[in-house]
Amino acid sequence: MRLILITSLMSYIQCGHYKGGTITWKPTGVTSGSKIEIMFNERHSFTLTGRYACDQSLIAGLVYGSYYDQGATAPPDFSCISSASACTTSLYSDVDQYLLCTDYNNILSISSGAYYGKQNLSSSTNIYISYSGGTWNTVIGPNLNWAVTTYIDLATTPLNTSPVTGSLPLIRCIRYQVCTIQIPIADWDVTNTLRCRWSTSSPYDECSDICFTGSYTYAFSTASLSASDCTITWTANLKSVDILAGETTSTYVAAITVEDFATNTSTTALSSVPLQMLIFVYTPASGACSIAPNITGTRPNRACIGVPINVTLVETVIAEVYCTGNSIVEFLTSTPLYMTKSLVAVYPSQANSYYITLTWTPVSDQYGPQVFCASPIDNNGLSGSQYCVNYVVGVGSPDLIQTNLVIGTASPVGTVFSNQSIFSIQ
Repeated sequence: MRLILITSLMSYIQCGHYKGGTITWKPTGVTSGSKIEIMFNERHSFTLTGRYACDQSLIAGLVYGSYYDQGATAPPDFSCISSASACTTSLYSDVDQYLLCTDYNNILSISSGAYYGKQNLSSSTNIYISYSGGTWNTVIGPNLNWAVTTYIDLATTPLNTSPVTGSLPLIRCIRYQVCTIQIPIADWDVTNTLRCRWSTSSPYDECSDICFTGSYTYAFSTASLSASDCTITWTANLKSVDILAGETTSTYVAAITVEDFATNTSTTALSSVPLQMLIFVYTPASGACSIAPNITGTRPNRACIGVPINVTLVETVIAEVYCTGNSIVEFLTSTPLYMTKSLVAVYPSQANSYYITLTWTPVSDQYGPQVFCASPIDNNGLSGSQYCVNYVVGVGSPDLIQTNLVIGTASPVGTVFSNQSIFSIQ
């Protein structure tokens, strides 16, 4: 029975290859005349089997060019899509760059990769940059292109840094139940106000063929998105086309844009970053537990943890199951570059619990917020809710992070340490 369940999990993501991602950027502090050095960080997910192959040795190897699309001759472009004059004036150079693999999941046939790159841009830069290509996974719709777009303006005073966000590449929602997706958002510029919105196709294309109003996302249009704390709430259901075809699952795309503003009342964004992920609607298998597995432990969802540069962090992620005979077979994860995770094991001192160990030594290029997310999957194919932590690189104990750095409902404000028992809730 377990083999049948796992096969059904994999069947919906075998075709097509793109599965969402995000782009962020920040000034490094290096300037030369009228040029400002900018660090770009891309994180994207793809189909593992037959397209973007990855394994533990590939993650450990850290070799650009070893993680690539086996069905294409070159990686997608990360290019300027503003006017020709704006692109030229900015001094931005289009990037045709491979990623480094950071995660893979054999059960769901998903792999993820990251890219860090620096460019010297003009201090007058005001452009949109997009990672685009084709195609989205075919369960979304036939021959659908993607566009993941960020807005960068270096003419602001003081110089701005983009928001940071992240998510698992796939969120699994049970049909007919209210699905709540809490998305972590953070900003190194602590005086800025952060807001989330659905991505749009104008004035610049942020989402290509899967924008919120598109026919392939129409059934997802009943979802609500909180602008202030970036939480999606939706009563999950199947697409009408899937119901007519007798399907028992549906897959959607959530395309979100996170913007930062100078004040609470400002309507002009200083910058924007994208976040796109798959939403998979399913009915639990017969015999599945009535309670989904859940990540437990000392770190609340969307907590903010300070991590010094070049110091090794070791964390344990624990998940609990609630029915006899259930076990955790895998954790779907989205990790920062250079973070590794162990195989799933039984947690020795807590009944019905399983864990993975994270090991990470962040480097100076990762200064600022870095998002980690995870979700446990049990032996009946039931998934737990998304759990995320913002690791803020360059801040170490006992330094505390400003309270408005990380936005989250019912999450601790500031840095939370393992021995800390008192913290505020926003």
